[in-house]
Amino acid sequence: MRRKNFFNMKAWAGFIGLISLLFILSACSSKEDLTDYIELNYYGIDTRGTVSYTIDEEAIVKNIFDIDVNNVNREDLSSETIAEVNDLSKSFEINLDKKENLSNGDKITVTVTVDPEMTKHLKEKSEKVFEVIGLPEGTKISAADLEKNVIVTFKGANGKGVVSNIDKTFESELSFLSFIVENDGELKNGEQAKVSLTPESIEQLNDSDFILEGDGSFGVDVTGLINYAQSADEIANFEDINRMLSEGIKRKYKNSSEQYSWGRVYEINLEGMFYRQFEKKIDEGFSWQSNLGDSNGNLVGVYSIKEFAGGAEGKLNRKFTIVYGFSNLILDKNNKVNLTELVEISKGYDDTYSLESVLKLMEGYNYTEFK
Repeated sequence: MRRKNFFNMKAWAGFIGLISLLFILSACSSKEDLTDYIELNYYGIDTRGTVSYTIDEEAIVKNIFDIDVNNVNREDLSSETIAEVNDLSKSFEINLDKKENLSNGDKITVTVTVDPEMTKHLKEKSEKVFEVIGLPEGTKISAADLEKNVIVTFKGANGKGVVSNIDKTFESELSFLSFIVENDGELKNGEQAKVSLTPESIEQLNDSDFILEGDGSFGVDVTGLINYAQSADEIANFEDINRMLSEGIKRKYKNSSEQYSWGRVYEINLEGMFYRQFEKKIDEGFSWQSNLGDSNGNLVGVYSIKEFAGGAEGKLNRKFTIVYGFSNLILDKNNKVNLTELVEISKGYDDTYSLESVLKLMEGYNYTEFK
């Protein structure tokens, strides 16, 4: 702890020039105990108090040198006196055996050590015990207080839920508090999510007039997450969706003007059916409608397609592979999917991709084949 220099007192600004004007000194015959001039000042709250000390500099100068600093003239002290007072101000060290986490009733031992080579006016060694008093009680904050003033909302898929918002209704003095949610990104409906104060907030509370009871956490019920089937077998109206797949791929590749050579005739073969509950974000580049990786509740078919020219010759123009289906297969309480909420997805692969390669890609996108 930094100690004030005697010459930095309010009444002694410019003390060196001031003392040089005095001509009469009267030194005390006995050595002074510096602890008699020390006062401790307490800050903070009970159990987390801190302390500083002050020295009654005016009284020391008065008792040792018989100088009233408030009524001193400017032109009457010798250089020897100035040096003596200056040396005294630098001659001691003060140590407090406790400085932090103080409670009312604690005892603090103040020890003073004086260098006798610098002054003859102070006792070389002295100590005094002070009792901590006057620290106010802190305001306690419980888990119930936190829970009452924190509103957490969720979004996303059941099993992969994330925190949407954390709103707070604390008074302004606690507006700095921030929170984190355990397992954010893996949340499920019906479970209790653990909400905790951030380490930074706990540290700020420990530096304030608030006392945190417990570890600063509480639980909230996870609700409102969208429910996607874990597997296609769980979908009660699967046959309706399967029929829509068949109809949809035929609409996309419908024969046109097949009697003419410039017309188009398609041969469509279903090579496999796949389902995936949760998205796998992958930068696929351009796709016709929606990336296969960036959606939940996907049911798709892998189709090999041959395109022929119309007319009598029916020449093969090209062959390719299409992944076509629907995302957003959200289950209701009866495990049925609302067909009006389906989102069409598709992605094409030209003949540089073998059918085996496309089927392998589906595995990479976390799809599971089913029969």
